[in-house]
Amino acid sequence: MCRKAVTVRGPVDPAALGITLAHEHLLADFTCRYSPAADEAAIGDGLALSDRAALLRDPAGYRVNLLATDEAAALRECAWFAEAGGRTVVDLTPVGLSPDVMGLRRISEASGLNVIAATGFYIDSSLPAWVEGLSVDELANRLVDEIETGGAEGIRRGAIGEIAVESGSDVELRCIRAAGRAQARTGAPVFFHVMSGILPQFRDMTDELIGLYRAEGGDLTRLVLCHQDGSGIDPAYQERLLSSGLWLEYDTFGSEGVFAFGDTYIQLPTDSQRIAEVAALVAAGHIDRLLLSHDICYQTARRARGGWGMAHILTTLRPRFAAAGIDEGKLMHMLVDNPARLFAFA
Repeated sequence: MCRKAVTVRGPVDPAALGITLAHEHLLADFTCRYSPAADEAAIGDGLALSDRAALLRDPAGYRVNLLATDEAAALRECAWFAEAGGRTVVDLTPVGLSPDVMGLRRISEASGLNVIAATGFYIDSSLPAWVEGLSVDELANRLVDEIETGGAEGIRRGAIGEIAVESGSDVELRCIRAAGRAQARTGAPVFFHVMSGILPQFRDMTDELIGLYRAEGGDLTRLVLCHQDGSGIDPAYQERLLSSGLWLEYDTFGSEGVFAFGDTYIQLPTDSQRIAEVAALVAAGHIDRLLLSHDICYQTARRARGGWGMAHILTTLRPRFAAAGIDEGKLMHMLVDNPARLFAFA
């Protein structure tokens, strides 16, 4: 039986996905991260080029930088990606970030791109009250319903995620367990938002999450750990994860500044560091378990706002991958072949 990938316009042959960005946010509301900057009123609703310095310095300090709900703006970003040869965008916007699957279908229809929507739950502080009251079974049933029937909108989701854990609260752990149950019932790929890539102190927690997922029947060969950029400082850690069969996602290409994590501002790796880490993993024989993307969520990351946009890997970084020993065939393996295998389950 030939398994299909599930897009917002229906199932497609995996070969039709082409160049795929496995972790983006076309439409999302990230104001759960909002912590107002002292000078926010001076910027207001504008995003002038002269405002970029402030927004890059304090990305979560300006509400306008956290809102990506304009379909026309998303279409412009999609057009640049398509022009560079892109064919599929995976939107991993879960409950807590205002997912808009109807909007995603309109974007897919207007752009001609494949769009894969996801079902999932973000961090505890973002979740509506109704999620807090659900049991593991009820959470799993919702995930399964949106994968298999399309839920209330009748638009099937093609992935589970991103399932986010930061505090390790009871509801976050229930969502992890629900993802394991839903994966076992549907076969869909699962994406975990974890902090273990750049923050080693979260690696023990990530091990616990993987254990919970497995205990509920989740298939490790269908599990993706997001945000593993920077984890190459500990190759033994990466080797241990990959030897279990799961996937590592390098998904913040283009983001080289800081992000707010509570009261802490965390310096992200550079693209050069990311490429060097990916090259080391490829050389070690792990090319089949790697995904690449940008995870664009701040407005400052969008090309229309002076950022690199979703074509960054395909345009700016292509020669830099080649210079690091990742030739065109290897790059396309990670952008085409790997997503085609991962997202084919229906």
